Parts: sequence; C-alpha cells; structure tokens
Amino acid sequence: MKTTLLLACMACLSTASFGAIAIGNVNEFTGGSTDGWGTGNPNPNAPYSTNIEGDDLLIVTSTGVAGPGGRMIVFTTDPLWTGNYLSAGVTAIGVEMGNSDTSVDELEMRIAFNGPGGWWMSHYGYVIPVDTETDALFPISPNDMIYIGGGTVDVTATLEAVSEVRLYSSTDPTAGTSPRGDQLNAILGVDSITAVPEPGTTALLGGLAVLLSAVLIRRRQARS
Repeated sequence: MKTTLLLACMACLSTASFGAIAIGNVNEFTGGSTDGWGTGNPNPNAPYSTNIEGDDLLIVTSTGVAGPGGRMIVFTTDPLWTGNYLSAGVTAIGVEMGNSDTSVDELEMRIAFNGPGGWWMSHYGYVIPVDTETDALFPISPNDMIYIGGGTVDVTATLEAVSEVRLYSSTDPTAGTSPRGDQLNAILGVDSITAVPEPGTTALLGGLAVLLSAVLIRRRQARS
C-alpha cells in the first residue's frame, strides 16, 4: 500500500511537463536556471539562480531606486504556469521564500495572475521578517481572489486562461491597475514554486501533501 501511494504521488509530481499548468508543476531553479522567471526590462540586478549550502534557489534583488530593478517583483509567462487553472484542479501555489536582507525589515509577499478577466491576486499575503524563511501556500480558488485591475473583471475568465504570474511584495496590493511591487532595497530567495490541489481533496492527494512536507523538512535539515 505504501509503495502504491508513493508511486501515485510521484506520478502526480511527474505532470510538470512541457505544456500548460498542471498539478505537480514545480520550479526548483537547478543548474543555474531561472526557469523562465524574470523582471522584464533591462535590469542591472536581474534574478539569477545559485546554490547555497547545497540548495538551489532563485535570488531576486530590488534596489529601491526608481527605474528597472527598483521594485520587489518577479514574474513568468512560461507555459508551465499559463493556461486553465480551473480545469487542471490547481487551487493553490506553494512557494519557499527567504528574506535575507531588506531596508524595511520585512516583506509582504503576494501572488497575482493576469488573463482576460484582468489582474487578480490571492487574498492571502505572507509577511516575512528579515533573516526568516517561510513555506507559503497561496490559495487561488475564485473565492480566494481579489481584483486589482484591467480586463473584464471576471476572475473565472482569468483563471481559465492565465497568461502571466507575478510574485511580489506589496503593502498596498490593490493600488493601481496591475501588481508592481514595492520600491525598496531587498533580497529575496525563492525555491520550490509548486502547483498543488486543495488540501484534503482525496486520500491520495493528502498523501502527496505529506510526501512534499517530508521533502521540505529533509531539505531544511540538509541546510543546517
């Protein structure tokens, strides 16, 4: 039984393939790759992948100065994260984040999605104090989302055709018509961005959550 559950969970994880959003899609930034996450305009401090104490992660830097790279934000339009989240059954995004240095002592991290229905963000934000790591789980079902701006003001339309995902820090997340990120001096470490289903959907998926938790615990122990 345990072997069957493990194989089934691994099969769920293997759905992170070349294509649209699916349960188990994950970015771990191995081999120096940013896995398609970036900041767009020419940035003197563009995000990069590095290995720290045996753990691969993405480093995102903001300078707090007006212009490219001044705001704490990183985004992707990679096919792994675009498409129909509703039909895929993806109802949350898990992210490991660490605030290693900031001029304001803490970051208030958010996740937002763009599509035909406009920009929508998860209502739940994570405050990360300096020198602190957080295992965030952003719920993204339609009832969990808050409208920011643009489009037809239809959360279902956006979640059925996501074209861009943004991870950013904002103390006023609904200001403006799109998520821009706070202008501040900060360094954020990002790892294991994962598409997951709603917890407890089935016993199998519950087993998957336990397996993922065990992996995160082992990785954290390996760092110490």
